[in-house]
Amino acid sequence: MNRLTKLSIGFNRLHDAGAEIIGQLTTLTELNVAENFLSHEGAESICKLTQLTVLNINFNGIGDLGAAYIGELSKLTNLSIASNFITEEGARSISKLKQLTILDLNDNRIACKGAQYLGELSQLKKLNLLANYIQDKGAKSVSQLENLTELNLTRNSIQNEGIKSIIELPLLTKLNISQNRISNEEAQLISGMKQLKELVATHTQIDNEGAKKLHEMELDILDLSYTLCYSC
Repeated sequence: MNRLTKLSIGFNRLHDAGAEIIGQLTTLTELNVAENFLSHEGAESICKLTQLTVLNINFNGIGDLGAAYIGELSKLTNLSIASNFITEEGARSISKLKQLTILDLNDNRIACKGAQYLGELSQLKKLNLLANYIQDKGAKSVSQLENLTELNLTRNSIQNEGIKSIIELPLLTKLNISQNRISNEEAQLISGMKQLKELVATHTQIDNEGAKKLHEMELDILDLSYTLCYSC
């Protein structure tokens, strides 16, 4: 198997011992080890795969120490590292991956400081920060990523100031802002995003007034489920 370039072995029980074996497959460029009970020791083994461009290590427990190892994989362009107990220190390590164009960090705890580090990843096109408590200050940092086309900021305690930052993203076509403190005023701000084609804003305080503004946009997809609309 010394010629193997792609390996998907997610949702098994590799543990760190299995990751150590995989770390010997040095020709790999794409790897999926999602949900395999890996700790930072497993991440240390994975970081030996220096040719990796795509890595899915979702739903493990590598933490900030594991993220530090992953941050050494300088060729990565696509990283999925959701649900790994990562905080701002882990985000700092990930921010060293300057070639990243796709990053999924959902269900971690990077907070506003972690978002500030991610603001350095200027090549990012797709970013998922669901449930990371980045708040308005973190949203401002994300707004520095001018190449973003897709952004998920669900459940981040974002309010008016955060939306004012996000609407400045010039290339954004897909936005998920669900489960934030969003009402009609924020809906009006979002309605000015002429390039936006897909908007998901479920579980918000938007009512008919805000929905009317959003309906005026040239959207392909609009999801206002679980809002205050009664005749949208």
